Order: sequence, then C-alpha cells, then structure tokens
Amino acid sequence: MRPLPPLLAALVLAGAALAQPSTTLPEITVTAPRVLPRALEETVELPTYTNPQSLALPARRAASNTAWAFGLGSHLAGRPAYAAQVLMEMEYLSVEVVKNPSHWEASGEVDDLFTLAKQEWRAMVGIPEATPTQLAIDGLYLAMRALGEREGPEALVDLPTGIFSLGPEETFRRLNALPYLHNTNVVAVAVSRSLRRGRRGG
Repeated sequence: MRPLPPLLAALVLAGAALAQPSTTLPEITVTAPRVLPRALEETVELPTYTNPQSLALPARRAASNTAWAFGLGSHLAGRPAYAAQVLMEMEYLSVEVVKNPSHWEASGEVDDLFTLAKQEWRAMVGIPEATPTQLAIDGLYLAMRALGEREGPEALVDLPTGIFSLGPEETFRRLNALPYLHNTNVVAVAVSRSLRRGRRGG
C-alpha cells in the first residue's frame, strides 16, 4: 500500500484524536442554597421612647436617626445614652429590614451588610454574638434609660451581665466614646436611602 501524503496523514491523525472520547469531565459549578438569615426567625419591637408621631413608622424613624448618628462620630461623642439608643435601633432594623422587604428595597446584599455590621457594633459594646435580638434591644433600652437618669458607670451596674459582658465601667467607656464603625455606618445609610426612595415611590 502506498503511504499517504504527509498532509493527508496529518489530517487523518487529527480526526482520529478528535474521535477519541474525552477523559476530562466538564467543570460543573455547584451553588450552595442561600442560608436564610436568622432575622427571619425572630420577632422584634421597639419600646416606646420617642414622640408619638414616630410610633406609626418606627422603622423609618430608626433608619433616619441611625444614618445621621453614625455618619459622623461627633454626633455620638460624649452622649452614652444616645449611643445606646441608636445601637438599639440598629438591632431593631437588623431584623425588621429583612422580615419586611415590601416596605423598602431590601436585598441579599443588605442582609450581608447587616451581618457584618451587627458583629461590629456588638463586639464594640460587648454584646455576645448569639444574643437574641429582642434581648439586645431590651438591654440597650435599659442602658439608655439608666444613662438618661444618672451619669457615669454607676448608672449601668444593674444591667444584665449576660448581655453586657464587659461590665459597667468598660461598657460606659465605650458607649461614651464610640469610634467610627464603618460597616454600621454603611448599612445605616443604605437602609435610610432605600426607605426614602420607597416613600417617594409610594
């Protein structure tokens, strides 16, 4: 048999190689199902502590207040009772925003931002990460009221140690001089803007 011309032989070999079954499996990307935020399992409410006009729209009031408070550290410096109040409002929003997305443009991104922010502000004032949100709200409300009536760490001696793990002196020191909390500021501003857009749209 006459040998095939070099070019034709090369084409035959190439075709045979293509006809061989591939031993490399195609890459498959598996996306894990999104874990539902723990906030969906919780029910929270804010205590009555402000003027009656805000009671009908507590989330809007809290969002506006926290965005302003955390925007500049000077808004909180030397105001421990107010710091306890806005942290209480952030705790409330961390559940309310996730559970009631029809009122604003909530999204998975906002959920993630709240997760980071909540870790940030709780670590700052010594609230254990596993504390149920309503217990944190109630504890911060007690701190807000106590600091509104008395001055200094002595005002916090009766706070539950299971919620405030740092003790009255260190808790007071941190509430009295909260540093700039980046993640907390970012999510507070994002929620406030979303609520304002929803109000204009509705």
